[in-house]
Amino acid sequence: MTEQSVQPISPAEEVKLLLEQIAKGGKDEASRVVELAKQHNLPNVEKALNTALELREEFLKNSAPAEEFDFAKERARLNKAFPDDKPAKKPIEPLKLRLWSEVRIPEGANDLERLTYVPGLVGDMTEWIVSGARRPNRVMALGVAVVVVGTIIGRLIKGPTGSCTHLYIINRAPTGYGKDWPLQGGAILMDSAGLPHLIGTHRGLKVATTLLRHSGN
Repeated sequence: MTEQSVQPISPAEEVKLLLEQIAKGGKDEASRVVELAKQHNLPNVEKALNTALELREEFLKNSAPAEEFDFAKERARLNKAFPDDKPAKKPIEPLKLRLWSEVRIPEGANDLERLTYVPGLVGDMTEWIVSGARRPNRVMALGVAVVVVGTIIGRLIKGPTGSCTHLYIINRAPTGYGKDWPLQGGAILMDSAGLPHLIGTHRGLKVATTLLRHSGN
């Protein structure tokens, strides 16, 4: 005979077994359940333990023998309160976006560049694209940022005429002006937002960023 190794169970699985034991009228391991929950940061354990104790009281009040007690319904109740195997996730703090009062325009910016310093999510995306570019172009970066935000919110809202907020932007510039990176940055942003399926090609644009390579003026 081959000796089989015993696989260790996770803390959450141990808690589940202890809760069912408590609910069935077995040894009361409530203190052990609380200890495991604190050690491993398990969510929903307090609620699950209260449910198990309620079921335990109902079980002990039942006059039928344990083997005749129908625990299926009670187990379903308890399963709803069982903790997850994963530790509780910390809530994600909302991103603080810049306001118009926080926008700073450099003194050396020309009239066109001054228009690209904007607040909010569009402004943050613009700065991110510019900061990662070998040949920064603020106008192209702003165009891509507007397209990305417009594409995302355009699936949720529309104007009074029924039109959406997605846009078609053409970045037109001579070779070597840094047209590729803004387009790539827009795709990265869409992918990070979990919306890569909205990135289209020139044959069927969904994220409407059209790049025309122009070799001359």
